[in-house]
Amino acid sequence: MVKMLAQAQMQMTLTNPITLHTLAIDAVKPETIESVDPVALTANAFKRFNATFKGGYGPVHVAPRFWTDVFVATLVKARETDAHAKTMDVPNGCCNVDTCPVKLYYTILLESIRE
Repeated sequence: MVKMLAQAQMQMTLTNPITLHTLAIDAVKPETIESVDPVALTANAFKRFNATFKGGYGPVHVAPRFWTDVFVATLVKARETDAHAKTMDVPNGCCNVDTCPVKLYYTILLESIRE
């Protein structure tokens, strides 16, 4: 059941997001974006997510790499559109509450890239 719900949330993220989370990307250097290893980034961020998130099993658990790929693609597109972009709007088909696990995961991904 959780997997089916997560699949619907992933589809909504790509086609009709419920919300867009605005994240500050001004501290992310272009060379950092170019050198992102999605596998390592996912492993690091998902480990931190599991240590931080206090909710139940959800969309990030089902497919952490999917959310990483959406985040990275949005970051690349934002910088291709404007090399000096200070923010990006990353899509979320899960929910629009501050405690959303996808929002938390995106924030952790951004922190991981900044390090």
